[in-house]
Amino acid sequence: MKRSPAGNVGLLPPAVSRCVWMDAGLVAFKLCDRSLDCEHCPFDAAMHGDDRGGGASARDTRPRTPWRFPEDRRYGPAHVWIRPASGGRVRLGIDALGALLLRPVLRVELPAAGALLARGGLAAVVESAGGPLVLRSPLAGRVTAPNDLLIEHPTRLEWAPYDDAWLVEVQPLRRSAELQAAGNLLGGAEMARQALLDLRRYKRRVAMSLLVAEPNVGPTMQDGGEPLTDLQGLVGPELHREIVQEILT
Repeated sequence: MKRSPAGNVGLLPPAVSRCVWMDAGLVAFKLCDRSLDCEHCPFDAAMHGDDRGGGASARDTRPRTPWRFPEDRRYGPAHVWIRPASGGRVRLGIDALGALLLRPVLRVELPAAGALLARGGLAAVVESAGGPLVLRSPLAGRVTAPNDLLIEHPTRLEWAPYDDAWLVEVQPLRRSAELQAAGNLLGGAEMARQALLDLRRYKRRVAMSLLVAEPNVGPTMQDGGEPLTDLQGLVGPELHREIVQEILT
């Protein structure tokens, strides 16, 4: 057994993965038996207030994007990906973690054709329950085409971000320099690891917000024994938007 600096005996072998909810401080003890694949975990689903683990959710029956990070594109630190398109152009979109955190998507604002994007600057604005969220471009370029499908069907961003729910098509400025910078972005496997770290950071941030809230605010058992576990409902849509924006910056 491993003894902690405080003298307490630790019972967890080094190779054992702690559940992200345990790291976040929202549960006292929970080990992960799914290789941190939160998107397919019934426990994570219950903590979010839905029923991904089996059956349809009474709260939200919309599909979710699979927890995957394809290797055919590169990923920026703000969870926006780029993928080559025809004519030297590239497409920008949001990854699986971004799609999860943005829910519910109410409206999407995209820059018009001809608009200039700065590296690290605004690529799109997503209106969620708590207000607008800014998605940032991983490269500089001129918009050649916004994805009009998202204007008419914004919720597709939640479950098809790798397919037809891309954001904009861009002609990179200073093409060689921008594509070299894009080469320094993360591949799919690297982004999957980073996304898990950011998911933990998000849940820790939620946990900290609950700790400083009023004593009667937080996870409670309602009459009938049904747990109140929806994170956005716990911290409120405005604070939830603020936390998500930190992750997507």
